[in-house]
Amino acid sequence: MCITLNSKNKFGFVDGSIAQPAETNPMAGALFRCNNMVLSWLLNAMAKDIVDSLLYLDSARAVWVDFHDRFQQTNTPRIFQLKQMMNSSMQGALNVNSYYTRMKMLWDELKTCQPTPVCCCGGMKAWNDYMEQEFVMLFLMGLKDSYTSIRSQILMMETPPSISKVFSLVIQEERHWVVRNAIGTETFNGAMESANVALTQGGRRRPTCTHCGLLGHIVVQCYKLHGYPPGYWSKSKGTSSPSATTKAQQCGSSLKPVGLQSSSSPHVSSTVAPTCSTSVPSATSSSAASVMALTTD
Repeated sequence: MCITLNSKNKFGFVDGSIAQPAETNPMAGALFRCNNMVLSWLLNAMAKDIVDSLLYLDSARAVWVDFHDRFQQTNTPRIFQLKQMMNSSMQGALNVNSYYTRMKMLWDELKTCQPTPVCCCGGMKAWNDYMEQEFVMLFLMGLKDSYTSIRSQILMMETPPSISKVFSLVIQEERHWVVRNAIGTETFNGAMESANVALTQGGRRRPTCTHCGLLGHIVVQCYKLHGYPPGYWSKSKGTSSPSATTKAQQCGSSLKPVGLQSSSSPHVSSTVAPTCSTSVPSATSSSAASVMALTTD
């Protein structure tokens, strides 16, 4: 309110520097209008239950004095509260800018409640530097553990920096952390994207069999579960299907010797004839007799 009144050049109506003029004063009308305007500003800025007790006061100065006497309090409880809040303030989930703003608001209010004496000899400079270092220590104590390195660097400086310099160093450290985390996130996303590309074909994700764990088919199409088709040839290993291999083994195991030995013909020896039921028929008694006749002739 004081800032608003000063900007309008009307603060003299509440601090008493502009006295109420006499009715014979030619400027009395203009001053009364200005007084009523300031009075309306004050009443509009107050709560309704407070305004009801001030309606019968006719000057802005009287309203200001009544309001000041009614709500004026000593600064000691507020100073205790401010110092307690500053000592217990922690950064937590706030960023550095928000944390600094909150601490700066508390510190400025504390300086207002404890005004520094005015000195023209320069002796108060040491006191002001000491108070600023107190603020720096409170600010550093509330930072998160991730700022331990920059906090150690600030504390080891020979010349204690100002609070503005400390804030600049800490905010640079925060930006460094943000950039490093962003690079790590991009690297992780790139690795995940590469893995997804390896699992995709034609823009779609390839299915995975729940039986054998291979890509490209589902369980109802799994050869290992339902059997290989005839003539299946594995491209990866260059081997035929288990069914074709088994059939060939069965045919090979069915080969047996057919003895056609004659005591009168020494040139006739035992031969081996395939007897696989699928391709080579077995020798009968008539065919054996025909072969015997030809050999005896």
